[in-house]
Amino acid sequence: MTELTVLPGGPATRLALISPDRAFRVLLADCLAEEARPVEWVLRSENELSGLRPEAVDQICDRGPDALFLDIGDDPLSGANFISAISARAPDLTVVAIGDSLDVDALLKVIRSGASGYLRRPFDRHEVAEACSTVLRKAGTKTGPQTAGHRARVLGLYSPKGGTGVSTLAANLAVHIRRATGKRTLLLDLTPELGTSPILLGLEPRYSYLDVLENLHRMDEGLLNTFLDEHNSGTRVLASPTAVFSSRELMPDSVSQLLGLLRLYFEYVVVDIGRGVMDRATLRALELSDERLILTTPDLPTLRNVKRVLHHLPTPEGGTEDGLRLVVSRYEEGVSVERKDIERAVGLPLRHVLAEDREGVSKSVNLGRPIVLNGSSPYSTGVGRIGNLIAKDDLLEKDDRGPLGKLFGAMLPPFGSNNGKRAITKKKKKSEPRSARRTAQGSGVA
Repeated sequence: MTELTVLPGGPATRLALISPDRAFRVLLADCLAEEARPVEWVLRSENELSGLRPEAVDQICDRGPDALFLDIGDDPLSGANFISAISARAPDLTVVAIGDSLDVDALLKVIRSGASGYLRRPFDRHEVAEACSTVLRKAGTKTGPQTAGHRARVLGLYSPKGGTGVSTLAANLAVHIRRATGKRTLLLDLTPELGTSPILLGLEPRYSYLDVLENLHRMDEGLLNTFLDEHNSGTRVLASPTAVFSSRELMPDSVSQLLGLLRLYFEYVVVDIGRGVMDRATLRALELSDERLILTTPDLPTLRNVKRVLHHLPTPEGGTEDGLRLVVSRYEEGVSVERKDIERAVGLPLRHVLAEDREGVSKSVNLGRPIVLNGSSPYSTGVGRIGNLIAKDDLLEKDDRGPLGKLFGAMLPPFGSNNGKRAITKKKKKSEPRSARRTAQGSGVA
């Protein structure tokens, strides 16, 4: 039965619904009404999936819906087959599957068959409302959510040698930028073999960038979110495959497509490109990065490898080398190679130094908690400096101390701040001799 709901606001979104679940039909109607957008029901059926005739696919597609809510009940295999058939017939149709709770493998089968999302029983009103919003938004526009002229910043991290801390820096840098700017930030683990970036954030991803690449032909914001994990800082994560995966299978064009998609929906994309062999996919990722952070440790063999790699780096899209940053990790003053010698060995200015913090980093990795959440760590301080320089135009807290405050900001903390040190609770007596003050300071008295 065709039913038209007349609402103001332009052309109606054409919807189809197949579900015997009355409670869901009522909830769906309520959520759509809250959107206050024009909706036209081209089909509303109370049939179960098993009761549909073979010609149902053609009948649904002939009515030209923009989206279909399909109840697959407790039969994910039949549901996946039906969705696959209808997606082949109408590739632009958005299919939202609904049904019982599924295990990971069954859910993945449904999503890969062509479903843009999955709503499970018992239904959460917020999730249903979000699905409705996504469906109507997609039907109402063919453009990405970002405004015209928007260009996300892509930060690519790479090292020619393992053990330099590429993944640790990538994960912590993404979290810091998200917290410091509030901007949409994504961590992409592009490491083709057993990437670790999500683990550093305490996440266990179910999907990877392979799932995104396989569904690019029907990708929208709602489907993309299905493949992403989220850290409690608000940082989104797109993982690498969990199974051993040959880097030869990741083509340069796939890297271009993936980063092109992510630029539409995020303002900062931090890419863990990995370490070791510089294959074509790695070169393409570095070419498409606005900021390229090349990591090294302060030892001569690694520095020599970095110098060799620099000769093979592609020219970035913008045609400038301004975004090339040499980062030295695990640096120990007085022990490591001096900074001027590092610059001489590599032939590049040393932009950033990350202090050695074995205990802090190791504890962070084992707990799955980003070390940037520990403000007292010298490593997290270094990460913060890198992030603040890269995202300086988007920082939430601006420096409002005036010219003198900015001039002496490196020496003087903001008024009222103890800069992380123990507060002084007692005033010194005016009559206290200078020698007594020296004695007190030497003994550690505050």
